[in-house]
Amino acid sequence: MAVDTSKDPIFQTFQGIWDCLDAKVSTALVKANNRIKHTKDQRTVDKSGLNTSDLPQMRVVQTGLKGQIFSTSSSCTINVYWAIEVKVGDKRLEKLTAIQFAIYCAMSQWETYIRDEVTWGGGNPFRRLLPMKVETEYATRPKKPDPAGWITVWAGVGDLFLSTTAIQAYPD
Repeated sequence: MAVDTSKDPIFQTFQGIWDCLDAKVSTALVKANNRIKHTKDQRTVDKSGLNTSDLPQMRVVQTGLKGQIFSTSSSCTINVYWAIEVKVGDKRLEKLTAIQFAIYCAMSQWETYIRDEVTWGGGNPFRRLLPMKVETEYATRPKKPDPAGWITVWAGVGDLFLSTTAIQAYPD
């Protein structure tokens, strides 16, 4: 599924991340219904009273945003910070590491699913993806009633380079 280019480039970034994950993370690891997406008109809600078939779950969340209106005389940058989180339901490392590795492999193809798909202002503004260190705190992070809670398994910052003229003309 390609990103919706009628949307802003920040939203398209999150659609691109999901396109990458959906294409490369097997539904045997994380079922389609257990992918909590906030990029659809009808938001998939977190489920209460989880059954074993409801796990593991995966979601992509925005963790920050930083902009610079005049990076150069004609362009600006927006840094989109995000994280991929999973909820495995227990503390067996085998489940967690299998998903971590699948996400790592999926994100190695970010150029195809994010950089080349995000379109705005007549170009492809998503130019760089930088992975960030994550601390899982796997052993010390129980959240009642969730057995293991959400664990960040991948975090990154995506850099959008945009024309200052196009930004100033928005939403025209």
